[in-house]
Amino acid sequence: MIAYIGMLIKICAAFAMNMLPCRNFIYHCVGWDLETVPYWKHTIVILVMAVLTLVSGLFIPSINTALGLVGSLTGGFIGFIFPAFFWMYSGNWSIKSVGIWHWLGTYFLVVAGVVAIVFGTISTVYFSFFV
Repeated sequence: MIAYIGMLIKICAAFAMNMLPCRNFIYHCVGWDLETVPYWKHTIVILVMAVLTLVSGLFIPSINTALGLVGSLTGGFIGFIFPAFFWMYSGNWSIKSVGIWHWLGTYFLVVAGVVAIVFGTISTVYFSFFV
């Protein structure tokens, strides 16, 4: 019984610790200041995040599905799309400045990342629900 209570405390603490960076990210994207946001806006954001987490936990059939979706999305973005975009948006990006092969290679990396994300997501959903 003590182990179950310990796991409950651990899950509740981990949920709260993971929601703080998500909340801060949402505030940053919307343009709100973390220190001056009204309480009612804060409550709505936290409530929406908690409900989305609850619904995801109820309707995702296994942890393999969740990890597969997270892996395909983050792997495609971190491995393919973000490096290409960082290089493209770092400044002075044109065919004349970087050369045709680097230009084509970078766009190929973006397209390969999109393909990897799409096929990774499709295979995760297919093997989780239809096989």
